Order: sequence, then C-alpha cells, then structure tokens
Amino acid sequence: MKKCTRGVAAALSLILLLSLAACRFVRPGELTGGSAGSASGTGSNMNLDVGDVDGRGWKIAMITDTGGINDQSFNQSAWEGLQQLHKETGAEVNYIESKQSADFTTNFETLVDNGNSLCWAIGFATADAVVESAAANPDVHFACVDNAFADTPANVTGVVFRAQESSFMVGYIAAAVSKTEKVGFVGGISSEVIEQFQRGYEGGVAYANRVLGKKVKVFSQYAESFSDAAKGKSIANKMFTSDGCDVVYHAAGATGMGVIEAAREAGKFAIGVDRDQAYLAPENVLTSSLKNVNVAVMAVSKRHIAGEEIGGNTLSFGLSDGAVGIPADHSNYSDEIYTEALEIGEKIKAGVLAPPATEAELAEFEQFLKDTPVKVLTAPVNDLSEVDGFGHKIAMITDTGGINDQSFNQSAWEGLQQLNKETDAEVNYIESKQSADFTTNFETLVDNGNELCWGIGFACADAAMESATANPDVHFACVDNAYSDIPKNLTGVVFRSEESSFMVGYIAAAVSKTEKVGFVGGIASPVIEQFESGYTAGVAYANKKLGKKVKVASQYAESFSDAAKGKSIANKMFTSDNCDVVYHAAGATGMGVIEAAREAGKFAIGVDRDQAYLAPKNVLTSSLKNVNVAVDEVSRRLIVGQEIGGQNLYFGLAENAVGIPENHENYSDEIYEQALEVGELIRDGKIVPPASMEELKEYLKTLK
Repeated sequence: MKKCTRGVAAALSLILLLSLAACRFVRPGELTGGSAGSASGTGSNMNLDVGDVDGRGWKIAMITDTGGINDQSFNQSAWEGLQQLHKETGAEVNYIESKQSADFTTNFETLVDNGNSLCWAIGFATADAVVESAAANPDVHFACVDNAFADTPANVTGVVFRAQESSFMVGYIAAAVSKTEKVGFVGGISSEVIEQFQRGYEGGVAYANRVLGKKVKVFSQYAESFSDAAKGKSIANKMFTSDGCDVVYHAAGATGMGVIEAAREAGKFAIGVDRDQAYLAPENVLTSSLKNVNVAVMAVSKRHIAGEEIGGNTLSFGLSDGAVGIPADHSNYSDEIYTEALEIGEKIKAGVLAPPATEAELAEFEQFLKDTPVKVLTAPVNDLSEVDGFGHKIAMITDTGGINDQSFNQSAWEGLQQLNKETDAEVNYIESKQSADFTTNFETLVDNGNELCWGIGFACADAAMESATANPDVHFACVDNAYSDIPKNLTGVVFRSEESSFMVGYIAAAVSKTEKVGFVGGIASPVIEQFESGYTAGVAYANKKLGKKVKVASQYAESFSDAAKGKSIANKMFTSDNCDVVYHAAGATGMGVIEAAREAGKFAIGVDRDQAYLAPKNVLTSSLKNVNVAVDEVSRRLIVGQEIGGQNLYFGLAENAVGIPENHENYSDEIYEQALEVGELIRDGKIVPPASMEELKEYLKTLK
C-alpha cells in the first residue's frame, strides 16, 4: 500500500488565491479529562449566557489561592462573579482567603461546615485540595478554576481557559508596538497553566516578527509566587533596564502588581492579565489579556442551582466562547494594530492559527511560520464559497448501509458531490458490504491518491484510526465518532443528534392520539443512544408541558441494512403496542419503518435528511442531521490548508447542523411553532437534551 504525500508547496501557492473561512464549528467541542494542571484541551460547549435562576436558599462560596481576594486578577474576578450571582439570583455567597497552601483543605472544610452546596477553588494550586475535599464530601459539589483533572470525580468540575489565545494576541501587540525590539514575560509559579500564557505570548511575538519583518526578542522569568509584588517589580525593573525591554507582560496574579508599578515608574508599558488592568496605570498598561473568570463562575454556579449535572467534567473556554480576548480600549496603541489583533483573533477562532500552549508546540509553530508565505499568514478570514479544489482528491467509504441508504451515507455522498460541483475537487466513494471491508477500502482510497479519506458512521471508527496510524501523510475523517486520543491526521465529526431528537419527540407526543409512540434503533451504540434518549426526553417534556401521558416503546434491529427487520418491529409497535408514531434512527433499516407506517396509515419520523418524499402522508417530520454540510465544509477547510486534524468537531442546533424540516403538512402550525421554541431553548442552553440513558434518568428527575 503506497502512502500519499500532500503537495505542501502547491497547496500554499493555492491558498494565496483563497479566503480562509471561519466555519461554524464548535470550539471547544465536548467533554475532556486532560492531565492535572493542563488547560489547553477542549471542553464542553457550555453556553455562558444562562437564563434566570432563583438562587434563594442556595449557598455558594469560594476559597482564594495565596494571591488573595484583592489580587486585581483571577481571585478578584471570581469573587465578582459570585457577587453578581447573588445580585441576580439571591443566592448566598461568601469567600475565604488562603494565606498559604496549607490553608486550602481547612478552608474547604469550613465552607462545607457552613452548608455550601458548591465550593469554588480559584487557581490550579488548589487542585489537590479539591480532590481530597471532594472525596471526603461526596454530597457537596466542588469546582476548580485553571485545572483539568485526569480523572474528574463525579462531584468536581474543572474550569479552564485557553489563555494561549489571548496571550497570542497581546504578544502580537507587544511586538508591533516595541521600539527596542525587546519585550518581557513575568510568570507567577511555574506550571503548565502559566506556560500557556508564556508560549502563547511568544507565539504572538514570533507571528508579528514574521508578518511585520521585525526581530523582537522575548525575555522570560518566573517569580515562583502569585503574591510577591516586590519580586515582580524587581524582575520587571531588570527587564526594563538591563534587558532593554519596553513592554513586559505578566501572568502572575498579585505579583504582577509590581510589574505594572515598575512600568509606571520607568515610563514603559506593562500588559495586564485576567481583567482589564488599565485602571492601575492608565498611561502604562498597553493592553490586557482578558480571562473572564467571573462570567464562567457565574454560569457554572447558575447551572448548579438549576440542577444540571456539571460534575465529572472539565469545561474549557476560549475566544470562540467570548471567554478570553483583549479590551476594546487601545488608547496606548494605534487603531491599525488593534484591528490587526482582532483579525488575528478571527483566525484563531477559525482554526487558521493555532496558538502554542507548550514549548514543543511553540517550536512547531515557529517552523510553520518559516514554511508559510506572509501572504498566506495575513489572508483575511472570510467564507469558503470560492475554494478552488482542482487537483485535490477526496473520497469516502460507506458503512454497511450502502450509498443509497436514504440516510447518512447518501447525505455524505451528496456533500462530496456538492464539493466537486463548486470547487472542482475530484471525489469518489467505495461501498462497504461488511465491516471487514472497512480497512481494505481505506487502503484503496489511499492507493488512489486521495488526501482526505472519509469514513461514514461510527462503525468505521477503528478502521479509520488504524489507517491514519499506517498513513501519517494522509488525512482521515470519521462521521459519528468522537475519539479520546486522536492523531493529528484524523478528525472526528460528531452531531448533537439528541437536540433534534428532543424536538421530534416533542412533536410526536403532541400529535399522538393513542399516547403511545415508538423508537426503532439500528445497532445499539452510544451514537444511536443519543437519538433514543433525546427523543424520550422530548416526549417527557411534552407530557409535562401539555399535560399528557405519552409512553415510548423502544427496540433495536441490530442492523442498519435490514429493512424487513425494521418493518417487522414497526408493525408490532403499530398493532400490539398501539403506537401511532414511530421514530427511527436505523439507516436503511428505517425504510421498513416508513413502509410499515404507510401501510398502517400511521406516522413515521425520518432521520438524517427530510424523508417525507418516501411517504408524504405518513412521515410526520424528520430529525435532520446535515452530514452533507459537514463533509463539504471540513473538506474545504482541508483544501485551503486549515488545521482540522487531532480534534473532534461538534455540530448541533447552534451551528444549524441539526434540526427539523420547515414542511409540517402532517401536523399543525401551533405544534410546529412550539417545536421551534423548544429549539431556541436548546440553543440558549435552557434545555440540555440528554445524550445517554444515564443522562436521561437525571433529566427525568428534573421534570418531576
């Protein structure tokens, strides 16, 4: 089997003609563990804008790290978040200052003894105390800012920020402004978390050097403290005098107050951190690397009050969430540099630029800068509508449902056909008759010179991983599988099908006259469980809202290609079980469900695409999953040279990637409008549809 190497030089030349795209992919995507102290991974897509919550009777408090409550940084920002929580919800809030690390566990004990149901820890230094206290108090919830736990306990939430993104932006600003071409970085305590700030900053300086033709050098030093302003001032003074720096960035908590004081006294510039610190020295704070700890603390606390399951997760926030960034005020530098910094932010959101978070990533990024023409680096981020795919080969393998499954395989192929039509990329497919064909079919795609090989369906996941490992110069993508440990030449593409399933569940319950509806799944798996649990939850939500008592009958066919089996199951549901609506998530097996509905004069609910054309009077609605759109857009991103590998890309209602058809001839306008309102509640994060049967159990408790 030969390996296909992409023509990098040709691709880069091509990109000069293109506009890079900010596609509506969720970044961060889903849940992550990550190693303790790490904050550079992806996390759950928690909406930071939480609706009204009644917090009266709830007690939530925090402990600071050793920087104290008035550190003008993350401790103070966290406390402001709790104060705002009190103002908006009536929850009782409080804090305890930690004078030394030995205080952490004792302070947690005090919070627990005082009856707090959620205890916040601010700073990665508190992580061990969080784990210890959580184990000792399983009925109390704990949350830790700036730490991602390797094995997050069920009553613990990690909250981390991709600080390398905003640090990259201020690094660019520092280099652009510097006249001495020497800038500094002062860190607090050495750790992976603070290294994010340093490496992101150094990456931004390196980017500015490349695109502006400068030779700015970065001097870095750690104070090994978050509370020693004198040490911070001493380090900064040396940088401003002996080292010749005219800008120094700090990520050092209260230690950074000394950096800002040194800048003020020397008539130089400091760059603040965590919050807009310009008020400390208006003429000497150039800008700040914002980290909205207050917003995250308030959002997570509100969800705790609302009874949502937030434990066992690490939540990661970045530019794409509006959780990090730079202040709008730029009175100490030009409009031109400010605009350029904002454009850099858009490139980061789009995945065009990936700010480094570690020393190794910085080295890779610097090599990327050397290999990439300046015109490519500075190309605007627009849309992907004018991509030229000539000379690119992209293909897919189906799962066992086949290319004409009237479902996700067919939708994926339509996406590639659209890609060919609009970009002139060469596209093809191979049908898999059995699972044993997957790896062989991938080998054929590679041998045929395809640079991106798609696997459609979670059943292809292992074969995609195996093929990606064997062919590191070829890119692979798999629909409907999220990988936990993913190579850089593999992309997982996953849909929040529970969201559209919730909507069709609501419609099914609202329409049902027998108050009995059904669900037919293909092969039992976590992916299909999303459909079932979302649908069942939507029915339950409708029961509560509409005063009904609709029950759900569920059965799996254990096949995506057995229409006869699907018809048999549906016939039983329509007769013996007395269902009048049956929803299928079963690929080609679902064709039998629709046929059974037509013959029985009942309703089926389609999946993946609008399947009303199969039985116009008997398909009530469909749970849309726009596989074609995702396949087309991810393929375009690869063509223009964007980094798509090593990550899972998630699509839901917020990305217009799932939903329901506008056509609703088989049910009323009123129910359709209600379903759209349910969709808006999901978009806003006010309803979080369950994606597993375990989550369904917890969701049903909230309805009671």
